Amino acid sequence: MKTGLIQEVQAIREKYNKFPTAMQGLGYKEVVEYLEHKITKEEMLEKLKKETRHYAKRQLTWFRKYKEITWLEGENDININLDIIIKQMN
Repeated sequence: MKTGLIQEVQAIREKYNKFPTAMQGLGYKEVVEYLEHKITKEEMLEKLKKETRHYAKRQLTWFRKYKEITWLEGENDININLDIIIKQMN
């Protein structure tokens, strides 16, 4: 939101007569509902958060099927993760 999602959606809506397939992505549908006054800004933000959580859960479910994946901790120092990656490459 801080980097201009609402403005981006407005610009895309002004540029195209139809609703582009790309606008079916995460976040766009919710902003369109807000711009069309179907939901409030607060409802839009809650829907965005909810849909983002659902998307992340689907991604994790998909990735967990692959046992060869090596998971890295984003909170780790970069050198720890680099060591893990290098060990996996050898």
